Amino acid sequence: MDLLVIGRAIALFARRNHNKVRGDLIGWRECETLQAGSSRHGAIRISPTLNPGYIFAMPDYLEFDPAVTDKRQVYRLLTGSVVPRPIGWASTVSKKGVTNLAPFSFFTVVCVVPPMISLTIARNPDGSEKHTLKNVRETGEFCFNVVTHPVWKEMVDSANAFPEDDSEFAETGLTAIPSVKIAAPRVKEVPIHFECKLHQVIELGPNRHPLVIGEVVYMHVDPHCMTNGYIDMKKLDPIGRLNGFFYAALGEIFERKFDDGQPR
Repeated sequence: MDLLVIGRAIALFARRNHNKVRGDLIGWRECETLQAGSSRHGAIRISPTLNPGYIFAMPDYLEFDPAVTDKRQVYRLLTGSVVPRPIGWASTVSKKGVTNLAPFSFFTVVCVVPPMISLTIARNPDGSEKHTLKNVRETGEFCFNVVTHPVWKEMVDSANAFPEDDSEFAETGLTAIPSVKIAAPRVKEVPIHFECKLHQVIELGPNRHPLVIGEVVYMHVDPHCMTNGYIDMKKLDPIGRLNGFFYAALGEIFERKFDDGQPR
């Protein structure tokens, strides 16, 4: 296990020497007796697994207390650190019959039995509810549509603030097709859809940030994006959300097996 030693003077010395100092200049035992200080003053790490006898300067860290940090900065730190995020592209229909489509990147799987997914649907700046959330509350339904590379621009365009009586399907040129168990439509141009029934809306924090949990009651998967019973990521070609106005494709895919006792 690496020995992390906090020491402002030694870290500064190491940085001035190209971030690498021979162990005979600062011995192991001497480093072990240094008093711990603030992490923001820098640090050095002794790493015998990488190169015995060498120490490496660690960078200073910026420190943030969310309780006193500007909320916009907290948002930027969260969305720039939790990346890439899957995108919950949710289609709904209003009581008037107007179809709606919008992407949400605070999205994940939350349960397997029964299958459940969640969408965090932030309120508008004036505190009002977004059209997706209003439709979900009124109808108790929504459909998740996976975002793939061929439709990533249409997905982004569906996030624009269209009037409530305008359909994002019409505005983006996407095709709405019927679902099986719910009234909310699916996006024809994508290979996977999850039809969902509303399970619960949990409002978090002083601004009542809505977390929508839906039970998946029906799944549609295009067989062309599967291999040996598994969804093939290369065939699926999903898109993830980064921060700002940035998105990402998968890039290189790694595989390394592990055993946690759970069947895959």
